[in-house]
Amino acid sequence: GPVHLFRERLLLRLFRGAVACGSVLDAGCGSGSLAVDLCRGGYDVDAVEDSPQFVDFVRAAAARYGLEEKLRVQQGSVTELSFGDDHFDGLVCGEVLEHITPDQGGDTRAVAEFHRVLKAGARCIVSVPFNPALWDDSDVWARHVKRYTRSGLIGLFENAGFVVERIR
Repeated sequence: GPVHLFRERLLLRLFRGAVACGSVLDAGCGSGSLAVDLCRGGYDVDAVEDSPQFVDFVRAAAARYGLEEKLRVQQGSVTELSFGDDHFDGLVCGEVLEHITPDQGGDTRAVAEFHRVLKAGARCIVSVPFNPALWDDSDVWARHVKRYTRSGLIGLFENAGFVVERIR
């Protein structure tokens, strides 16, 4: 819907301003719309998605748009990335961390993996739901595990070795 589109366009704008070109990981790509836009913007994209149905959907979209060489998608968890250390020039993760349960390693494990697969100084752009006080039935429906505070999100990334430059 419109809120999803707004968030995705914001992530894309922030990413383009932070990462000039190169190899990108879309961690938890969902339907792949952001990954497709990144490819169209000149990036080479690897995408990881937990849902096998979405993986099939994204592969079909890549074929439909002639992006098979620029968009590679694999089924897997963002807490156990199959890429080597220092692999990517940038990473984007939109509305994913809040879904990772403790038995999957939690958001701490995912962010540690993000840090591991990014080259030194590479940018990581994420979007998460804010303010635990706003928790409501929509969070339950969406299967969120948590909402984030500003300090909690900063701590999550700094504890994994990131330098947080901006949060909004």
